[in-house]
Amino acid sequence: MIIDLWAKYKQVRALKRLFFDPDGKLKEDAKIVLEWLRDEVGAKGRRLNESGMSLLFSADGRFDAAAVAYMAGSRRVYDLLISRLAVDETEVFNLAAMTEAKREDDLFNDLTQI
Repeated sequence: MIIDLWAKYKQVRALKRLFFDPDGKLKEDAKIVLEWLRDEVGAKGRRLNESGMSLLFSADGRFDAAAVAYMAGSRRVYDLLISRLAVDETEVFNLAAMTEAKREDDLFNDLTQI
């Protein structure tokens, strides 16, 4: 039990160093990662494929247990990260998506620094 608590403490401390600045605010890179992860695991709601069908069903309309297990596992990792960071999930949901122009500017700036 004490070993588990010590391991969890070390994990939380490491994650906080990675995601937060010294003032306790999320770093800009952390916001980008959390926004991407939020969307990748479908944390905002039901996920659909390109045809508009739920990913919980196969192409022939049958329930897909493997897809559900995959999505549940992905969501579990997201939930663990959010809980270890002690971030309000509403804050993560409200992260503004970067505009395409901003992404292009960032890419250009990053490439010119190589």
